[in-house]
Amino acid sequence: MAFRWNTNFTFFDPIKTMLASHSKAGYFLMLARFIERAMYYGVRAIIVIFAMSAYNVSRAEALSWYGFFTGLVYLSQFLGGILTDLLLKSKISILAGGILQIIGVLLFIIPDYEVYKAAGILFSIGSGLYSVNIASIFGRLYTGKSECLASGYTLFYMLINAGAFLGVLLLPMLALKWSHSIAFSIIAGLLTISTLFSFFFTNSKIPEVKRVLSAPKGKGVLLIILSIIATSVFWTSFEIVGGFITVKSMEVNEAFNGAVDPYFTLDVNSYTVMITGVLLFLIWSYSYISNILKIGIAMALAGIAHYTMLIQLESLDSLYQLLLFHTIILAIAEMLIIPATLSIFASYSHPKYLTLIYGSAVFAGALLLRLQSDYSWELIDYPEKITFKITAYTLLGVGAVFLLLNQFLKDKSPYELIRETTEKEPDLKEGDLLD
Repeated sequence: MAFRWNTNFTFFDPIKTMLASHSKAGYFLMLARFIERAMYYGVRAIIVIFAMSAYNVSRAEALSWYGFFTGLVYLSQFLGGILTDLLLKSKISILAGGILQIIGVLLFIIPDYEVYKAAGILFSIGSGLYSVNIASIFGRLYTGKSECLASGYTLFYMLINAGAFLGVLLLPMLALKWSHSIAFSIIAGLLTISTLFSFFFTNSKIPEVKRVLSAPKGKGVLLIILSIIATSVFWTSFEIVGGFITVKSMEVNEAFNGAVDPYFTLDVNSYTVMITGVLLFLIWSYSYISNILKIGIAMALAGIAHYTMLIQLESLDSLYQLLLFHTIILAIAEMLIIPATLSIFASYSHPKYLTLIYGSAVFAGALLLRLQSDYSWELIDYPEKITFKITAYTLLGVGAVFLLLNQFLKDKSPYELIRETTEKEPDLKEGDLLD
């Protein structure tokens, strides 16, 4: 059965129940991640214009370095996963990542173009190292509490998006009102707070079980691989159609004589993700739906959203409404698939290699994005005939696979997994550490 009510929770005291379901360390990690993402995306929002104005470089060169910095973030997450799981502890890696980000931001203040490049490299490496480790530490906090994983990761991911939204909104305003130096100084201060929260307000011993406690190893490996493929396809299709959606949004902007923001879909995406995140956090706090089913539904929703863009419209007003529908459905799908994928990683990965799994997933998605980046823009003149059909059919196909897998793999409720584990290994308890 794919849907089960969580009888461990009561509707009569919902606020107390939901708050008690997650550890204090978890809330501090959520807050730390929220602050860090706001600062990261704030830096991304201002460094291109900063390079052009401070060092008089061309837009093309500034964007080239921007692309290099963002690519380095993906690579450092993968390498950081290897480094952490094989050599360092997660908390040490988080501290190192936070310090690198802080140093990088402070170096942006120094008026030298070569220092600017070095600052971007340090900031990017630090961001990747920090990101992959805080996600894995957060997952490990739910050892023995896997019934809370879905709601925990949903709130965690929602706060990531909220932080990104506020960072992009506020930090460029600070840079314009005062100066880039002041903005970078504020960013460095807030990153320091984020790093301290991550390091000092998390237990020194992250709960790690001696072995994966759920399904047979073969099933766990299969789910992890399929989840990585699904999220990679989801984000690749998202980026492929992103250019076309921007073009369509600009057409709407021109048709309404500037009354509609040409980037209104970005704001709608952020609002929808935050609202949906809160609602799903409440729902998953009281109920359980198979993560496989969530991914299948998310892929199907994304496929339907892309397919609707093939509709022949008679007016630009209808195009505006269609773009709103497309953006909202994609945002809902995003809030389904990402927390579900993270929950699968945390549930079926060996805790010792959880950081590497997260890093590999991010890197796989980045590689797929890189492979399609040059090709997608060549289709800009034929979006209805080619691009949206390809992405829609691909997403619907992957979604159908997951919906079928949900029937055959029988992804169990975490309550069943805990009960079976207790019966088979009564000596195993929360807090057991890896040998």
